[in-house]
Amino acid sequence: MTVAVEDYFQVSAFERYVGRETWDDRECRVERNVERILELFDSRDIKATFFTLGWVTERYPAMIKRIVGQGHRSEERRVGKECRSRW
Repeated sequence: MTVAVEDYFQVSAFERYVGRETWDDRECRVERNVERILELFDSRDIKATFFTLGWVTERYPAMIKRIVGQGHRSEERRVGKECRSRW
C-alpha cells in the first residue's frame, strides 16, 4: 500500500494557480487527514509506504514520527531529487 502525502493546494493540477510562495499562507489539512488514515490502517492491520512531500516533512516532523512509529515506511519526495527514506 502506498500513500502520497501532500495537501490539496500542492497537487500539480493547481501549480499554475497556486504558487509555492503562497503555501505557507494556506490552511493545511494534511496532518488531520494522515491521522485518519493511520487510524484506519491500524484498525485493519495495514502497513504502507507514505511518500511525503518535502515541504510537509519539514513542517510536520511529529507526523512523520507517528507514521514511522506505527510501523510504516516514510519516503520524502523533493522536486528533482531522489526519495529519502525514514523508517
